[in-house]
Parts: sequence; C-alpha cells; structure tokens
Amino acid sequence: MAVMVATLPWLGFVPDEVRSALPVAVTRLATALGLHPGALQGYGQRAQTRSDHVSQVARYLGWKQAATGSQEMKELEQFLTDRAMEHDSPTLLFNLAREYLMSAKVIRPGAIALAKMVGTARAAAGELTSHTVAHVLTKQVRWDLDLLLQVDAGLGCTRLEWLTKPAVEASATAVKTSIDKLAWLRAMDAHLLDLSMLPNERRRFLAQVARRSTNQGLERRRERRYPILLAFVAQAAIDQLDEVVALFDQAISARESRAKTKTDEALVERAKTGEARQLLLQVILPVLADPGVPDEQVGGLLRERIGMGRLLEVTVGGWKALPKDHGRLSEMASSYSYLRQFTPLVLAAIDFHGGPGTSELMRAVAMLKELKPHEWP
Repeated sequence: MAVMVATLPWLGFVPDEVRSALPVAVTRLATALGLHPGALQGYGQRAQTRSDHVSQVARYLGWKQAATGSQEMKELEQFLTDRAMEHDSPTLLFNLAREYLMSAKVIRPGAIALAKMVGTARAAAGELTSHTVAHVLTKQVRWDLDLLLQVDAGLGCTRLEWLTKPAVEASATAVKTSIDKLAWLRAMDAHLLDLSMLPNERRRFLAQVARRSTNQGLERRRERRYPILLAFVAQAAIDQLDEVVALFDQAISARESRAKTKTDEALVERAKTGEARQLLLQVILPVLADPGVPDEQVGGLLRERIGMGRLLEVTVGGWKALPKDHGRLSEMASSYSYLRQFTPLVLAAIDFHGGPGTSELMRAVAMLKELKPHEWP
C-alpha cells in the first residue's frame, strides 16, 4: 500500500502489476517501513486484494475512481471534445487528458480505454465542426469549394494546388499571379466568410489539413471535406492579401535599391570630377586674386600653367547642379515601364489607408487609382 500511495500521485494511476515497481524505490520504502524489500514479491495473489487496496489508497489521498458512465467520465469526455476542437494530435490529447485527470484527482482509466476516448473525441469534434458551419455551407458555397478540387485546364492543376503554391520571387509576373489568386478568392466571397464560431486553433488546423492533403484524400472525406476547404479559403483570403502587399513592397524596394546603387555610383564619379575641378581652382584662384597679373595676361598664364589638354578634359560634359534627391527619382523613372505592369492592378485590388503625416502620399495614391490602366503614361 505504501508503493500505491507513492505511485498514484506520480502516475495518476496504480499499475496492475504492483510488484513491477522500481527496485530502488521499493528498497527505499522498505527501509523506511522496516520491512524486507522481497516481501513485495508475494503481493497481489488475489486481484480483489489489489482492488480493495487501490480503493483504500484513493480515499486516503482524496482521489476518485472513474467508473464507466460516472460523472467524472462524462466530464472527461466533454474536456476531450473541447480540446479536440483546438488540437487534433492523438498524443497531445492523450497527454492533456492525463494532466486533466491528475489535476482533478481522478484515477486514470487504462491506456487503451483512454485512447479510445481520444478517438471518440476527435470524431465528435469533426461532427461538431460540420454542425457549427452548416449554415455557411450553402449550395453555392459547396459548388465553389468543389471547384477547388477540379483541374483547371488553363492552370494545368487544381485551384487548391494553385492557391497553395507560394511565389518564389518578387517579379512582375509573381505579383500579377498573386493578384489573380486574390481576385479568385474574393469572387467566391472568401474574404467575407465569418468562421468566428470556430476556435482559432480549429480553423488553423483545418486550413493546414487542406494544404497538406491530396486531391483524392479530400474527395474521400465526402461531406467532411467542406469544413476543411471552407477554413482554407477563409484563411487563404487573408494570406493572399498579405502576399500581394509583400510582393509589391519587395518589387518596389528592389527597384528603389537599384536606383540608389546607380545613384551612388554616379555620385562617386561626380566626386572624382569635382576633385579634379577643385585642384584646378587651387591654381586658378591665386592667379585671379593676384593684382600684379594684368587682366590681359590671366588667360594665357592659366593656359600655360594648367595646359589646354587638362582644361578641355575637365570642361567636357559640363557641370549640372544635383536635385535634392541626388537624382534618385530620375533614376527610378527608368523602371517605370516595369512597375506599370502591375502597379495599377495592385492599386485596384487593395484599398490603402495612411496614418498621420501621409496625407500627400494618399492624395497621390488616389490620383493613380483614378487613372485607367491604359491612361498611365
């Protein structure tokens, strides 16, 4: 019974074979009780003896036994169903059930019995999910969801595969493809779906099932596939919008970075020319400032000291003042035809809003949105 008293709070149950307790633990208990460790080997010859002792130990420790159909078992079933709506991993649900029983001081049923309860809870969670979203699954919505599993001749794959395939680079083609995906999802009102009646974890789990399942696997689920695809398109509408913004940002940033690099290179060359001009000034200014040099001799003296070749070299190309942005905007203009391929589409698909201090930027965006694609210069 001392072995049982030590085992129950630790494991949450007492193994059928009490004699299988760790020898080191048995020895320590036997020493404390003044008994020989080998005495335990003769225990449990009668099954009733063990059952009676477990009941006595449970009462002593304040634990309850969960009989079939008891209130404790009903509460465990409800707990597992609630958790199964959030998590689908059998191992995780088993461990959560074990922790729940220990916190409630309820003796854990056998592993096989508990595993069956986990399976029942997972099935119940699936049925509850279908019942919860049944009002959303209209005939039109089901038809739209079935389109996801049909091969599109133009794409060469199913819409589900198309939607789950991420962009690999921020190119003009990738941005336009991402906008096409967003438009397709919005055409079926995926962005308006309200699945708040399902726990967030359940929605994420269902969407993930759709992403990793094969077409045939989803079709075999029959009616159960609809909540899965429903959660997927609702999440995809959010993710796709994020992807469009991210790709657009990366495409613009890449061209801006390219313009900065070219501008920096131009500034370096300009600095070299400016250094040559500065060195010339150090020769020219002393001559101009010397009152002892007659005006009519200044030109000849400078040409003699500097040399015509050097003067012509420095004056070739002229010298233009730089704009405030050092020419960054004019360099960006070379990317205009590239950005025009997708920028009007992005502005048409996304309703941008600005925070404090962005009023001028938002006016510019509004002007661009008013232009039709063919009106862009």
